[in-house]
Amino acid sequence: MSWFTKIFGHKQENPYSPAELPERQEEKKLPAAIESTTNLVPNTVVPSTTTPVVKPVTRELPMMECPPFPGNASCSDNDCPCPNTTMPPAKGYLWVKPEVADTRMKCLSLAALDGYMTASGISSIDEIRRRCLPIVVCEQAAKRRNLDLAVAASDYGSWVKTGKVPCRATPLVTSESAPAVNIRSSSAPTLNIGDEYGGGIIFYIDATERRGLIAAKEDLGRFSWTDAKIACHNLVSNGYNDWFLPNKEQLYQIYLQRSAVGGFSDSGYWSSTESSAYGAWYQGFTNGNQDDYYEYN
Repeated sequence: MSWFTKIFGHKQENPYSPAELPERQEEKKLPAAIESTTNLVPNTVVPSTTTPVVKPVTRELPMMECPPFPGNASCSDNDCPCPNTTMPPAKGYLWVKPEVADTRMKCLSLAALDGYMTASGISSIDEIRRRCLPIVVCEQAAKRRNLDLAVAASDYGSWVKTGKVPCRATPLVTSESAPAVNIRSSSAPTLNIGDEYGGGIIFYIDATERRGLIAAKEDLGRFSWTDAKIACHNLVSNGYNDWFLPNKEQLYQIYLQRSAVGGFSDSGYWSSTESSAYGAWYQGFTNGNQDDYYEYN
């Protein structure tokens, strides 16, 4: 048995040049971006300082070393109902849990991981699978967990070819309006609004108490609406790269939980929701009102 076990950016372009738009108005601050992940487990995140982003930059993720590929690997997802499926090279999927990414950021090599497990007293197979190593899954298991199949397959291929895998949680396939974050399970502690995880703070939990959303802990600076979306999409924060600009409903939920999340300006924050061909909605953090502004602001 193998031990292996931001979401999206809204890439819309503004087709209008500044000459076609009315006079510039006050710029709006970029809101804390939000992330969706799975099987959340509390951790401690050191707050980051505010870092303005002038141009989007794609940063390479650190690579974590994994045990050598055995030639063939079997699906090791305990919740997958299919038989023990053996997958040849380039046919499997790798599932990197958020807690695995958190652990491995401290110990990217196998030698460092061995030392970390010894110091932390991690010895059981279940604990190693949960916290230390990616999990091999079949296509059915990957789909059941809403994993991004392209990313999960690419990670599997990276393991086969290089023995290393990007150190970040496998992104999920979800929709902007339907949060897809598993936050309650038999194997995970209860999490609540205001708890830290994945480089941010949980600000929303839906009625099923199994899904929610996470807000980043820092503002990025002042941007036009188009540049704000790009900056969120390109953000790498505390080992996670699947952040995105929230829509107006999600942004309002952040406003409602502003005390639990903390660190907000009194200015308005952009949402990803357009109000017209020229404008987009923003959220005021002084009075809670939502209004639209020209996208070039």
